Amino acid sequence: MKRFSYLQATSHKPTQSVFSVKKDETARANASRLLTNANVKKYIDEQLEKILHFYHALHFSSLAYNNLLQAYIKRF
Repeated sequence: MKRFSYLQATSHKPTQSVFSVKKDETARANASRLLTNANVKKYIDEQLEKILHFYHALHFSSLAYNNLLQAYIKRF
């Protein structure tokens, strides 16, 4: 369940997140069943929140670095 949830949160392709199935119909059915599970949904939401916080931190650290770099360049 956690592996499916992690892949769902990172890939947004639930049918590709189900493992070891030969038919797409089976993958879709299993993914649909798991996505309606409240615990799975909660775990996916938590993982998405962590990913969002990471991207925000990355974005703001990049902006801060660029601002420092521009200030340094202006000195010359």
